[in-house]
Amino acid sequence: MYKLIRQDDLDAMINQHSRFLLYKNSTTCPVSTEAFEEVRSYSEEDEALPVAYLHVQEAREASDYAANYFDVRHKSPQILLVENGSCSWNASHWHITADAIRSVAEK
Repeated sequence: MYKLIRQDDLDAMINQHSRFLLYKNSTTCPVSTEAFEEVRSYSEEDEALPVAYLHVQEAREASDYAANYFDVRHKSPQILLVENGSCSWNASHWHITADAIRSVAEK
């Protein structure tokens, strides 16, 4: 998993990976903690897509940039599937499960 802190970090992910997951996490939310474990579980699979994450409280600029760049209203926890620089799928809160991520990642 790649930790993003700055807007430049997200730009680098977009430039280096044609397909990846972006997870936006709140460090103070119990739902985010559960979702982060689901994302981590998925990321440890052999065929997992690259996963980038950011902690919203630490990386507010990057989080806002992602919301604007991908034209996806900010929520946290939130996960986005990025394909060729665009968001093709997103989910938030209890919809973030390893199974849900796996089902869209395998397409």
